[in-house]
Amino acid sequence: MASSNRLDAIRNRYDKRAPTYDQEKGFHPKQAADYINWMNVQPGFNILDLACGTGAVTVPAAKEAGPSGSVIGIDISSASLDIGREKALKEGLKVTFLEHDIENLKGLEKYGIEEGKFDLITCVSAFALVQDPSEAVRSWGKLLKKGGKLIFDVPAGGSLIKNLLLERVAKELNVSVHSHRLDSAESVKKCLTDAGLDASESFLSDVYDATEVMEINKAGETFDELLGRANWTGDWYRDLAKPGLVDKSRAAFRKEVEKIADKDGKVVSYLMLNMAVGKKL
Repeated sequence: MASSNRLDAIRNRYDKRAPTYDQEKGFHPKQAADYINWMNVQPGFNILDLACGTGAVTVPAAKEAGPSGSVIGIDISSASLDIGREKALKEGLKVTFLEHDIENLKGLEKYGIEEGKFDLITCVSAFALVQDPSEAVRSWGKLLKKGGKLIFDVPAGGSLIKNLLLERVAKELNVSVHSHRLDSAESVKKCLTDAGLDASESFLSDVYDATEVMEINKAGETFDELLGRANWTGDWYRDLAKPGLVDKSRAAFRKEVEKIADKDGKVVSYLMLNMAVGKKL
């Protein structure tokens, strides 16, 4: 279960981001459309969209499920949920939006969050924020009906490489961080199978974002820029920039870049996703 401080940080960031989230440039619109294709929603499906945000997947899924289906979206950001409700209302769709921690769904039975109910459970672009991935997947899997599927995504091993290198530096220097990353297809599948789900339909997505190049001779500048960002990266790895540690952190980051750089001293970063698909047999 996420701590109250952690939940507050997530809530505050997405409450601030909510008014402009749907207008942001990036991969999220294409990802949401891909999810709808991957979900293969049928009329009458019961769907649970975890970390639903402004309803980018929730609302289209409700269209596909139709009046005989049911769709529930859960998120910690009330501002995001308000936008999702407005979208559903404009479309004339009946969708239940709930403000709650997605890692702890206890107490939501009165809203239909019950074991063995859902045909589909999704968690789009938010699994890295889950504090206990294995426990979360186990608890979500119990909510699936036989044949139902849990679908979520995590960055593939070579994706978002800057964040991955920061994570390695933090581990090397024994600095705690707030993000959790399953950085291989094998780790994703193991998370599913440990929860008693069939992981055979899991797959690797196409490349979403344009490639980004990082150079060894600019590794220090890259490190400073990353920790200076007012986003998740800057927040989660802030302790690496503490006085007395920042020089060691910067040097360790450069060494990590050197380990994986090509002959020209460059590292290519891109975004692909390991798509976790867990089926309840």
